[in-house]
Amino acid sequence: MRSICQSQTLCLLLGASLWACQEAPDQRLEIEGEEIDASARLDLGARLDAALMDAALDTLLIPDTAVIPDALLISDTAEIPDAAEIPDAAEIPDAAEIAEEVCDGIDNDLDGLIDEALANICGGCGPIPEGGCQSWRISLPEGLIQPSRVLSLQGRVLREAALDIEGARCTLLEIGADGGGAHLGVVDIQSPQAALQLVPYVDDVEGVIYTPSPDTPLRLYEGDAPLRIWAGGGAVIPAFEVNTRGPGTMADVEGLEGVMDKATGAMRGETPLSWRPGEGALTLYIGGSRPLFSRPEYQSIAHYQLNARLVDDGRCALPDLFDGGLLDSSVWVYLQRARLQPLVFGPHAALIETSSRVEARRAGVLEGDEPSPVRFEAPSPVEPQITPGAPLRVAWAPLPEGPGPLRVSLTLHDRAAGVSRQLACEVVDPSRGALILPEEMTTAWPTGEGDTRQISLSWVTHSATLPAPDEGTLTRSISTLLRLP
Repeated sequence: MRSICQSQTLCLLLGASLWACQEAPDQRLEIEGEEIDASARLDLGARLDAALMDAALDTLLIPDTAVIPDALLISDTAEIPDAAEIPDAAEIPDAAEIAEEVCDGIDNDLDGLIDEALANICGGCGPIPEGGCQSWRISLPEGLIQPSRVLSLQGRVLREAALDIEGARCTLLEIGADGGGAHLGVVDIQSPQAALQLVPYVDDVEGVIYTPSPDTPLRLYEGDAPLRIWAGGGAVIPAFEVNTRGPGTMADVEGLEGVMDKATGAMRGETPLSWRPGEGALTLYIGGSRPLFSRPEYQSIAHYQLNARLVDDGRCALPDLFDGGLLDSSVWVYLQRARLQPLVFGPHAALIETSSRVEARRAGVLEGDEPSPVRFEAPSPVEPQITPGAPLRVAWAPLPEGPGPLRVSLTLHDRAAGVSRQLACEVVDPSRGALILPEEMTTAWPTGEGDTRQISLSWVTHSATLPAPDEGTLTRSISTLLRLP
């Protein structure tokens, strides 16, 4: 699958809580990514207080970015060309002219990806500086928007490092609190229909946030209307100016109800999707979940997810990807067209996104009481024991049939220190049944009442790939989470 994420590891910041299943029906869809919708404001400290769903972390993706001229990377105030002016790789027939990819915010090799395997975890270029790097997003969906959800800090990362653990490939991510300097200054957005000004201020609980006055739904633009975005410059990212436009309206979309029927097992066979072709990157998202069991400190859920890029030719015959579907699951389907423009400021990055979406949702069961085929044996789900400063043994019961991989994740958040750590491991040989996490993961064990201490297992039971030229892989997984003392 061609990734729609500049750094999949950054997606670890964006997981949603499995315990959201216990909320109102519409909230269940947070499990499959609603709360990381590009328009949502993300407060890392508050979000990491919730239980992170390990299985969704590697697949919730940030869209591909567009081209920035080299000169804009060092300009205090810059104007970025319309993304429509950027040539598609298919329009450049001479392969000899394709350059080698370098980290500069540009798709040098014309493969649809920007700075692949070269950008740092925040989407910028160069190493993470002392104090961390920042990744920002200004998201402007077509139609009514909620002004307080336009601007989001996607991540403030202090450290990313590979951790040497026998039998697994592991990454340790350290995330800091927002801090008073984490803002873009005053942000003005203007269109032919309306104007919006976002002003940062420090909230004692949530850190730096943007709240316009009044915070009421606003229709900022429709279709391919022109837009001007200007940011005054914060302590980290300098001032910038962007001229862009919307990607055009999604119209004449048919077939989303059929996709939901297939995802929930109510229909088999090929499902047609159709829409009116237009401009911009076209994304199809399908996500759903069903709780298997839920206890105060222990929970398991079955879920599925597809985040795909479609050729914008107006039709797609979706094959039977779902392995029979997931009965009684919630499901959220959308077809989205987006226009994206990135800004790279050294190790930091910002992304301007305009989008148009047609979506459909369906509620599923809220509770379940059936055995999960993915279970912890250690720490004990009955009475987990942790010895600070000692290695932590993680063991699991024999796994059901499936292609894998098995992922083990440990999430720790110290509210008082404002620091979170996420250890994500892909197990090389799941049949060994156990993994030993090193003592450094338990040395600074958070003990506060409001702190997060959670470990999770995620096992892929089924995967299926869209036929070319569309690109994407649907995965069905079972995730089990255990809150630790």
